[in-house]
Amino acid sequence: METVQHINFLKSSNLMFATAGLATVNFLLLPNIDKLSINIFFVVFACLIFSGVGFLIRNGHIWVKYLLSVLILTEVCTGFPGMFLIMTITKISMIINILQLFLQIYALILLVKIPKSSEQIAKNL
Repeated sequence: METVQHINFLKSSNLMFATAGLATVNFLLLPNIDKLSINIFFVVFACLIFSGVGFLIRNGHIWVKYLLSVLILTEVCTGFPGMFLIMTITKISMIINILQLFLQIYALILLVKIPKSSEQIAKNL
């Protein structure tokens, strides 16, 4: 018997996949001098994290909202303020980073808005 998940699981996971795509676009827009192997590692790692969270959300794991909250809080406290201190970052890159943050926050809001009855269905999957 197949159970139907709440539509917010799908929307939220799509937003997380969009965040991973924006991370890739952001890296490709960096000047060639910044494309060091450590930067490539961090971009691949970030894309894997965003895609993994999106995959877990798509599968109906409601506990991911807590993980996503921690990731957003970490980004807001460490990465986001540091972005304004680095002078080599371009304006387009800064806009993409802000857009990523808003997409992640909206994905979290969608997960929080899922009613308890849908959470029970997701737990039984």
